[in-house]
Amino acid sequence: METVDQGHGRVEVRRLWCCPITPEEIGFAGASQLIRVERHWEGREKKPELEVRFAVVSLLPEQVGPARLAALARGHWSIENGNHYRRDRTFDEDRCPVRDPNGAALLASLRSWSIFIFLQQRPTQKRPQRYSLPKFQKDMTRRCARAVRWVALGYRPP
Repeated sequence: METVDQGHGRVEVRRLWCCPITPEEIGFAGASQLIRVERHWEGREKKPELEVRFAVVSLLPEQVGPARLAALARGHWSIENGNHYRRDRTFDEDRCPVRDPNGAALLASLRSWSIFIFLQQRPTQKRPQRYSLPKFQKDMTRRCARAVRWVALGYRPP
């Protein structure tokens, strides 16, 4: 299957191939299909670029066809752009020096909790579109008692 998108000053062509498999064939429990997504585009330097990605899917071929798989693969980037972008830009998570798995998991949980609280209280702001995660962090730093109360008692919307 092939799709063509235009945007951000470039043309992007995506091709998707899917192949039914069994979990025993690749040693991956629940595997039903193997997909290959190929993206062709011209980058900023106007030279053609190619990216190939593979994925294992648990949905049966009877449940989902190539068009739906292509949409799911494309929709995966909304997670990257929404959650991971916040983590990378606001918390600079990619450069975190913690290498201990338990410490990294704890910090990731605290970051997730911070984003959750920010998203829960954001609609209560006078101008929610102007209230950002960095501003929220700054407010919580200034009002430590409020942040501690939220941790100890749980967040309750006003």
